Amino acid sequence: MSGLTISMVPCATDIKTRDVGIQELLNAICNGGVRVKPLVSKIRQTIRRELDKHGDYKKAKQAAGELKKQLSASCGLARSRSAPTIS
Repeated sequence: MSGLTISMVPCATDIKTRDVGIQELLNAICNGGVRVKPLVSKIRQTIRRELDKHGDYKKAKQAAGELKKQLSASCGLARSRSAPTIS
């Protein structure tokens, strides 16, 4: 893989990462992805519904918490081309 890479996890509760190119990540963000757009829409609907019920934003965010954990996450990191060896 050439160029800049980012480590990603499929959801917040996952710990197995995979490396993707920065362009792939940016395309997914800009286009919303197949899975992401409907999920973000559900999160927004949940928050709006909860706000309409009681008006407490903190509680509304908590109500959408489990949905938010299903979103992918990315982590930028730097890697040395020649990692030092430990003897």
